Amino acid sequence: MVNKKYVVRLTEEDREFLQKFVSTGKRSAREYRRAMTLILSDKGKTDEEIHEIFIVSTRTIERTRQRYVTGGLNSALFELPRPGQPKKFSPSQEVQIMAIACSNAPEGRSHWTLALLREAAINKGIVEDISKERIRLLLKKTNVALGT
Repeated sequence: MVNKKYVVRLTEEDREFLQKFVSTGKRSAREYRRAMTLILSDKGKTDEEIHEIFIVSTRTIERTRQRYVTGGLNSALFELPRPGQPKKFSPSQEVQIMAIACSNAPEGRSHWTLALLREAAINKGIVEDISKERIRLLLKKTNVALGT
């Protein structure tokens, strides 16, 4: 057996919390597996034994143990919020594109199309580049409909 770098030794308080955590309320599968990983690790189960029970990688088990030892119970059970991809366009740019969509269509056209809106936004210097799909999603989000 390989010596574990992060050995889980639950406090009595953490052990009681985890027992209640896994037996009451709705939990995500990840949270439940993490809690059970800590409980089983505390009882001396090896990573391979825990892997056989939950069919998760031994690396996942190692990370759960590491987060408990270095950051405590909340760190081990719950994920930090993920920031997501940053917005590509400012609210000001979005408003300007919506304003174009709400204005009269170009001469010779009965209504705006996504391609025309894209072209207008680029030509007016609102954005350097934008896809028709991004414009469609913006209009959908703001309930601005193109004429038919």
